[in-house]
Amino acid sequence: MKIFLDHVRGGKVVRIDVGKQLDFTAYKRFTRATLRALEDPEVVAIVVDLSATHLLFDSGKAMLIDLKMRANSLGIPLRLLNSSPEIWHKLAMVEYSKIHLNRYANVGVYSRSLR
Repeated sequence: MKIFLDHVRGGKVVRIDVGKQLDFTAYKRFTRATLRALEDPEVVAIVVDLSATHLLFDSGKAMLIDLKMRANSLGIPLRLLNSSPEIWHKLAMVEYSKIHLNRYANVGVYSRSLR
């Protein structure tokens, strides 16, 4: 898992590159990164890049749901980007009505659109 901070006009965008799988082994690192992002008043969006993710376990879905609820309560947009069709299908099976799912979006394009 890699965490990036993009400075854009109006604030910061936190990008989290999940890696090959999102499961309970990533819980501490994912939670630590997302809590820091949510506590930073300059963060204007959180992007979770799923381009390298091949395995999404129920614990990973739970982490994304928790992040969605926390981000929504603070008014911070959350975007899940670049998911494979298999990952997208798993996410679509869960109630993600307030998370923007975009299988093909480029993170750089998203970052530029915030400027």
